[in-house]
Amino acid sequence: MINAQDGSAATCLLDGKRVVVSGREENIAERKKALRRTAENRRNGAAGKRSKEASLLLANRFMNLFRDRLSSSIVSAYWPLRSEIDVRPLIYALLKREVSVLLPSSTGRNKPLVFRRWEDGVELVDSGLGFMEPDIDTTILSPNLLIVPLLGFDANCNRLGYGGGYYDISLRALRKKLNICAVGVAYEEQEFCEIPIDKYDEPLD
Repeated sequence: MINAQDGSAATCLLDGKRVVVSGREENIAERKKALRRTAENRRNGAAGKRSKEASLLLANRFMNLFRDRLSSSIVSAYWPLRSEIDVRPLIYALLKREVSVLLPSSTGRNKPLVFRRWEDGVELVDSGLGFMEPDIDTTILSPNLLIVPLLGFDANCNRLGYGGGYYDISLRALRKKLNICAVGVAYEEQEFCEIPIDKYDEPLD
């Protein structure tokens, strides 16, 4: 990958082909929109081939990578939506280790998510935004280790989301008060040579 830091064009490999990537800021929204379509197609294809296998491998890898900090962590995850990589085996592995697990809950558009505690067997409700969340009476906590869903990512820890900005707003708010670690989870097919970003985008760790 060749980066352009001066607003000029850069080139990179995308699906084996050399492409030109514009550095102009006004093209970012259009580029993101096009990438979302490609990323979702890639994710759908990967999930159709090996969803169960990948979710188990992900759980094992995460538990190994973060085993030394789990005892001091409050972990937020998510309930999988559409073809998102399934983190439920990881959630149950964390609960088995008696780690506090939170799930995101919406407080309205353009507002940070809150994270509510979830335990096995507790019913989830429809958020109205397409994902399931804990009931509003559930305890709210601040996570310091976040498992973040995505459509696409690059080697610089840039994340392509769905366009609502919920995780960008939430990560920004959390980083003002806590030392957090945001971990993106995905199939390898969701990696791109470059994710276009603007000043509102929060990177993964």
